[in-house]
Amino acid sequence: MFRIRVAELLIDIEPRYALIGEWCRDYMADREEGKDPDISIQISDQEIRREISACPYPIEPEAAELISVSKALGKELPRFDALFLHAATFTIDGKAYAICADSGTGKSTLLRSCKELLGRRVGLVNGDKTIIRYLGGRMIAFGSPWCGKERWGENTSSPLHGLILLSRGEENRIEEVNPMLHLTALMRQVYIPREGSRYGKNILELLNHLFEQTRVYDMTCRKDPEAARVLFRGIHINMGE
Repeated sequence: MFRIRVAELLIDIEPRYALIGEWCRDYMADREEGKDPDISIQISDQEIRREISACPYPIEPEAAELISVSKALGKELPRFDALFLHAATFTIDGKAYAICADSGTGKSTLLRSCKELLGRRVGLVNGDKTIIRYLGGRMIAFGSPWCGKERWGENTSSPLHGLILLSRGEENRIEEVNPMLHLTALMRQVYIPREGSRYGKNILELLNHLFEQTRVYDMTCRKDPEAARVLFRGIHINMGE
């Protein structure tokens, strides 16, 4: 068994394979004597087989365990005013912005262009499954071990200032929108267990805080470097031009 600290939560994991430990390496925490975990996770053989069967492409049992652990964690996060957001999240000048889009839309390409444009001013919080948590009266974006195939991410956190709903288009454009008018698109990027959650009320309250405190932008882009400039202009970042 090993312990990780994610989103300021202590999580104990009983692994069956080594892969989960490798992905969690940067989040390892000491198992302090007498300190109980906030969440304990142990994946059964049945859950691993179920994940292998459900996956649309062939995966090994160790990869199935990695996915299963993230889902088990996702079920418990709302208890602590937190949830997984399918987003590539970056920081700029100390503020976090989450790029939300369906797989294959171009999140990684846009994030790479942002980094190339402004260099060290841009930090990478997470490339795939960001944890957002309402903590101390603010929405905070946290890195997690589940950071996508590029393994982009850090064990870090930053106040969440914006959600960018990304889609492919013929032009690069961005505009701030009313989140309630884009609720369906936003909800597609939030992890909610298929069988429902015991913490449905917590999820609703968390989403309410999210929409009250976070600006939402609708963006279309081509897969070209100019998209990063359009993004930064749209969220009012001084690029020094």
